[in-house]
Amino acid sequence: MSEATIRLPSPRVYPERKVPRETVLDRAASYIASVAKAATSRGRGQLLSAVLEPVARAGEALRGLNDGALAQAARVAGARLRSDATWPLDAVAQTLAITRRPRTHVGPASVR
Repeated sequence: MSEATIRLPSPRVYPERKVPRETVLDRAASYIASVAKAATSRGRGQLLSAVLEPVARAGEALRGLNDGALAQAARVAGARLRSDATWPLDAVAQTLAITRRPRTHVGPASVR
C-alpha cells in the first residue's frame, strides 16, 4: 500500500455567510482580560523562580541513585505530596527533580 498524502481543501470564506464583526465592547473585554493575565503572570514567574534552586539541589542529591533507588524516592515523594495538602517547597522540589532525572538518565549503568 502506498504512502499517499491526502490534502484537505483549504477553508474558504463564504460571502453569503454573515460573520459578526468585533464590537467595541468585545475589544474592551479582550484588553481587560489581557491586562489581568499579564498582572497575574508576573507573580507566577516570581513564584516559579523561587523553586529553581531547591530543584537543582534535589537533583544533585539524586545524581548517584540507581534505577531502584530512584523508583523508591519517587514513591516516597509521591506519598509525601499526597499526604500533605500544603505541598511544602522541599517536597515539590524533590518531585520535580525526580521527574526531570529520567530525561537525562539513559538505562542502567551496566549498559554503558
